[in-house]
Amino acid sequence: MPPARRAWSIREAIVSWGPALAVAGAIVALSSVPGDRLELPLFPHADKLAHLAVYGLLGLLVLRALARTTRLALATRAFVTVVLVTVFGVTDELHQVFVPGRSAEVLDVVADGAGALLACVVFWAGGRLARRRGAVNAR
Repeated sequence: MPPARRAWSIREAIVSWGPALAVAGAIVALSSVPGDRLELPLFPHADKLAHLAVYGLLGLLVLRALARTTRLALATRAFVTVVLVTVFGVTDELHQVFVPGRSAEVLDVVADGAGALLACVVFWAGGRLARRRGAVNAR
């Protein structure tokens, strides 16, 4: 039988989930800016690249929080991360429908989910690389 997990402290919860919640809050704040106050993209589809990067960061932070607060296997944490971040992206796009000069775009949600998935792949690859380096250094 696995050892019992002790109760979270407020500090542990803040340290684990605070960064992800801060990035999510920043996304909502930026999504609330009316369209006429936004700068035009530097190049076509630059906004999709921005979605990929920001939601990738959110994905890394959610994956980190899940690693700190659950016993889920990495594959399960990655799946949960991609689902949570993508659903958050959908709600953010729906929110933008109510912001003057903004609209919801399916490709933004695709970029959001891709960013979360990319974050999980980077996390997994980084772990593999670290383990390989550790194995090489142990020889």
